[in-house]
Amino acid sequence: MFTEDAIRAMAKNAERPVIFPLSNPTSKCEATPEDLLKWTDGKALIGTGSPFEPVHFKGGSFVSIRRTIRMCFRGWRWGLWLRGRGG
Repeated sequence: MFTEDAIRAMAKNAERPVIFPLSNPTSKCEATPEDLLKWTDGKALIGTGSPFEPVHFKGGSFVSIRRTIRMCFRGWRWGLWLRGRGG
């Protein structure tokens, strides 16, 4: 899942890694926005499936965007349709 090592590798290889820990409720979330910001030195773009309070990190305030799995599946389905693999 979203281990510290995996997230740090993403941050090393991507200018702004996009990370979506979508599990709900908050207690089951794969990683917290606070951890993700720490592990990426504030570079991550984060969308969560659960609500989180803003994170204060390095003098700034970061807000994770709440996304639902339904929104993500629409995008995946659309992408597959565009590639001609499903609909």
